[in-house]
Amino acid sequence: MAGNAEAMVLASFVADALALGAHWIYDTRQIDTRFGRVTGFLKPLPPTYHATKSRGDLTHYGDQTLVLLRSVSERGGFDEQHFSRCWREFFMAYSGYFDGATKQTLKNLEAGKTGAAAASTSEDLAGAARIAPLGGLVRRNVPVALHSDFPMAPAEPLFLAWTAASRETMSGKVFAPTERLTLDQAIRAITIDAAYMINMETTLGSIEAGKLADFAVLDKDPYEVGVEGLRDIKVWGTVFEGRAHPAKRSTPGSAGR
Repeated sequence: MAGNAEAMVLASFVADALALGAHWIYDTRQIDTRFGRVTGFLKPLPPTYHATKSRGDLTHYGDQTLVLLRSVSERGGFDEQHFSRCWREFFMAYSGYFDGATKQTLKNLEAGKTGAAAASTSEDLAGAARIAPLGGLVRRNVPVALHSDFPMAPAEPLFLAWTAASRETMSGKVFAPTERLTLDQAIRAITIDAAYMINMETTLGSIEAGKLADFAVLDKDPYEVGVEGLRDIKVWGTVFEGRAHPAKRSTPGSAGR
């Protein structure tokens, strides 16, 4: 396990350095044109936020991760006060890029704030805000579907629908709210639009005359409980080939209709 952890840490630093040349370029066609397949370390090309960096250097993310690693090594574990002090000292002489969240946190520390109170209030999650831009796809009339890669993750379509419609993080913040689906769009993404993705929308995905009588029976109406209640809906059972089959026990929302 220790060997795997060490390899993971080293690989993360290598990946960060490999990303330096094309950092913050999200257009894959532009990356193909300017860099091709990135198989080695590259010097950032202008215009860039990393003008002081050279080939093989870490980005400002990698630099800060290295500060964290050294702090953990020195203290034998994570020590918030020690890391905060090391992080602040690091930026006192740093010549690399300072993002807005870093500037605000440094200002808060200078004002005497500590711990979580010193953290930036920025909700700009940069790359994370571009994860699963479903709202933008739907606005461009692109059908979307939700899946869990089961068995690598639980098969819980209603939870996925809640996630897509709320885009709420574990901390309760909402990232990229413009990419949220409406309740109806989220339900479609686990029913009729999901069936469309596998070219079975004429036989599955909605309850209509002429389609297979195979669907889930829920204990609550998603349109009554709304987005917030989606993740708490339980599956009463299923109907398969027209026959009802109650679940042996009450299960979380683990099936589409």
